[in-house]
Amino acid sequence: MKVTNSGTAPRGVYLGGTIKLIRPGASRELALEGDDLVQAKKINVLSFEEVVEPESAEKADRTAKTKSKEQAK
Repeated sequence: MKVTNSGTAPRGVYLGGTIKLIRPGASRELALEGDDLVQAKKINVLSFEEVVEPESAEKADRTAKTKSKEQAK
């Protein structure tokens, strides 16, 4: 999930017991879910966007891994 801070001060988001800081105007990709996501959504200056990796990129990655394994033999 892409989290963007549109505020004027850094904001902290809990993720698995640690705090991830997001600078003003910056975005971070965080794996927020459950209570961490619920709490983060209470911060008004943060916006959230689902990031979906294109299927073609996934296939290209698997193909590259397969080729590198074949070359290593």
